Amino acid sequence: LKTIDELNVTTEWPKLEAELKEEFYRLEKANKELGNEKTTQVVNQIKNQLEEVIKVKDVKLGNVLLEEINSFFVQLTFIYQLIGFIRHHNQNFGSYRWRDPNKARTLLNQGLQKIGESPDVDELHPIVIAIIDCLYPEDRPSGDDSVLVG
Repeated sequence: LKTIDELNVTTEWPKLEAELKEEFYRLEKANKELGNEKTTQVVNQIKNQLEEVIKVKDVKLGNVLLEEINSFFVQLTFIYQLIGFIRHHNQNFGSYRWRDPNKARTLLNQGLQKIGESPDVDELHPIVIAIIDCLYPEDRPSGDDSVLVG
């Protein structure tokens, strides 16, 4: 077992360490642009964890931390993903097959109005969910439905 652990450290760890650093720097950059005092505290905690994981070169802890970094990045940037979704569907309205085009147009207009009023996630997320519901299932965003749908 010790040999396997040593092998992991020599092969898997360098890739994981590079990915951890890259994702952390991406998180740090997003926080500088979008964050606040509260998010900065979380980023600083993650930085301390990162330094500790790098020191001990623990692959399991590294993978857990990578998941935490990615999850927090999504949280931090979620409002911009929602804004982008609304703007994209508004600009490309005719490219989509809507089950109820009038309702979709009304929702997109509501979303655009909210975007102009410095919205938060709680205001835009329900609008995006309702817009998605106006699309035929095969035209809905693919991937992890729970992210945008709830």
